[in-house]
Amino acid sequence: MDTLLPLDAQKDIEQMYSRKTVSKYLRNWVEATHAGLITKGAELVAEWMDGSYYESKMARIDQLRDMDIPELVTQILVNSAYYQREELFVSVTAQMAGILGFSDREDGIRTLAELLAVVCHTDAYDIDKDRQNRMWLRSNFVLPAELMEAATRTFYLPPMVCPPRTVTSNFDSGYLTEKSSMILGRGNHHDGELCLDVINIQNQIPLTLDFEFLQTVDEVPKFAWDEEADPNLDQQFNWNQFRKESVKVYALLSKFPEFFMTHRIDARGRMYAQGYHVSPQGASYKKAMIELANKEVVDGVPEQFRK
Repeated sequence: MDTLLPLDAQKDIEQMYSRKTVSKYLRNWVEATHAGLITKGAELVAEWMDGSYYESKMARIDQLRDMDIPELVTQILVNSAYYQREELFVSVTAQMAGILGFSDREDGIRTLAELLAVVCHTDAYDIDKDRQNRMWLRSNFVLPAELMEAATRTFYLPPMVCPPRTVTSNFDSGYLTEKSSMILGRGNHHDGELCLDVINIQNQIPLTLDFEFLQTVDEVPKFAWDEEADPNLDQQFNWNQFRKESVKVYALLSKFPEFFMTHRIDARGRMYAQGYHVSPQGASYKKAMIELANKEVVDGVPEQFRK
């Protein structure tokens, strides 16, 4: 990575960390080695959909009737394969609900939870309950070593280390190897007019990290827990995982003189930076670490603002 030009390095970063890329390999593996589970899962879902339920549930199931059920089951199996460690069921359903594309997020989460319970009978994963009545999901897939490494390595793509591509349509991206709707939120995409020129201007602002700040100020969670009264091991694990990933991203960006944030908008036209470990719209710590790469002396500042 140290010897690569920014453009080549960016391609490698996207190939290495993008969940979309790894999911393609996971899908190929699942289809090649567990085709029977896809068929069984599709049969279970079809049987479940043919049942008679209360009115609101039937309305949610009706939204599934035009979908490709084997494809839906395949997506469930592929996404569940990432959970090689137990994950809270409520967290899994929230993360996976987007595959349904429901306009109502709550309906999507509820329906996805029911589908997970149905497809669980394929034994592709287990759903268990602990002493506190919390439900957990864990995959039963034994992935090949290289695929396991790739799956555990993926996380939200870091900022770009080369200037983003120019966005030219409502379905595009500043990233080099993947595209998506420029409008945040399932069901919000449209081909109407967007201020793509503003997005492109914002995408081209070179930034850098304040490494003196990162080396002297420790990052702490916004929440606190009492380890004796409520150990909340899952919350601690997620926070520690987030910190490890963040440090990895800081180290990656330190190899380049500048980086760039890509942006998307929501349904109301408000712009958001695409960042998780590094973001100018994140927590106070995240905002404080970011500086403009091209620094200039500011003249004419009123006396009262110079302190």
